[in-house]
Amino acid sequence: MRAGKIEEATLKKAADQAARSRQRTGDVLIAMGTLSDEERLYYVGQQIKSILYSLFAWEEGSFHLSFQARARKEAIKLDIHPANLIVRGIKKLYKLPRLKRLLPPDARLLPSPDPAFNLSDVELQAWEAHLLPRCDGTRTVADLIKLSGKPENEAWATLVALQSLRVLDVRR
Repeated sequence: MRAGKIEEATLKKAADQAARSRQRTGDVLIAMGTLSDEERLYYVGQQIKSILYSLFAWEEGSFHLSFQARARKEAIKLDIHPANLIVRGIKKLYKLPRLKRLLPPDARLLPSPDPAFNLSDVELQAWEAHLLPRCDGTRTVADLIKLSGKPENEAWATLVALQSLRVLDVRR
């Protein structure tokens, strides 16, 4: 519905029928002829990404995963590498106070000896790729922000994201 594929009334009708018949709403929409199976997989993938991105807004909390038998068997491949999902989530949803709390301005960053992701998995913009070699442990985060030539929030988010991926470590 958010994507404009179906009307609110159609979704409500499908959701009501799904609840009564103990089926999944997507399956009911397919039976109604509203969605194809391929479209359902696409929209479920979009829903999963939306849920994952919403997690970046959390400052604290807990969660519980629960899979029904069919969901365990049905693999849904997202069209984004996990490293890039993390980078996008941080860039979009972390505000400057949080970024500064996670990575103080006087911290010094250097390449991690054990990154969680290969740098080749991360889609870097040209300015980020140019900033990365300057993260050699000699400059503070504040220095790196100035060198980037980008708005403070954007540059800070990039550094926090690269630290979160363990591409960069804080020098101890």
